[in-house]
Amino acid sequence: MDVLVLQSGSQGNCIYVESRGVAVLLDAGISARQVQIRLAQHNKRIESVRGVVISHSHRDHIGHAGVYQRKLRLLTFMTEEARNNFPDVDDSLCRVFYPDQCLEFDHLRVEPIPTPHDAPGSLAFVVSDEHRRLAVLTDLGHPFRQL
Repeated sequence: MDVLVLQSGSQGNCIYVESRGVAVLLDAGISARQVQIRLAQHNKRIESVRGVVISHSHRDHIGHAGVYQRKLRLLTFMTEEARNNFPDVDDSLCRVFYPDQCLEFDHLRVEPIPTPHDAPGSLAFVVSDEHRRLAVLTDLGHPFRQL
């Protein structure tokens, strides 16, 4: 499993996770152009990305989701709360999911974990393939019950 933190922080968040040619982006907080530039620096291509999974509706995580859809034609996966708080999303490329629903992209699986952050429907993620598991936790807000 390859993991590239394309950007993390209050200026934007976006993480690329790939396994055997299948990739997802976690969050859409940086420009589509920057995603492409940063992937190219690591010999990765946007065409491997099967979807963008949004953790919550704060702009540093979802701010460029509409552009990813329009410019890159990427499917965007988000909770209903995130969808309701972000009007820029193209509904034809938006897939609403629930916090107890795992997302599967061929052999790559994204499991959402609800967090106590101050945005409605905030999530962390566990991404796994047949061999590895990766936990991605951002903007937790405060400690929460151990799983």
